[in-house]
Amino acid sequence: MEAILANTALPLRNPDRRKVGVVYADSTITLTNDATLVFAATAGAAFTATLPAAADVPAGDAIEFKKTDASANDFTVARAGADTIDGANSKVLGAQYDWLRLISDGVSKWSVAGSVLSA
Repeated sequence: MEAILANTALPLRNPDRRKVGVVYADSTITLTNDATLVFAATAGAAFTATLPAAADVPAGDAIEFKKTDASANDFTVARAGADTIDGANSKVLGAQYDWLRLISDGVSKWSVAGSVLSA
């Protein structure tokens, strides 16, 4: 079995044939518009994933985030530029299995479409 490298995007296909870009991250990363699922391991340190600009992502497209480890280190999802995430600059996933789904409006906003956040 091959090891998955940190900060590696893996293009996959789901049954609906929609492209899925999976990212396994353990350090600060700036996402591209093809990322759709981000697994974050913060055991080494807290870090941030910066969203792509909402204008670069088609309206209705989503990115999901999940914190995979039990460390006390936070995983922060931050906006790009002047975009907003439900009116805020960022969202924090602080506990193992915290989960967040964001949907782009295709212009300048990301909306929370689902979440399980401890904080």
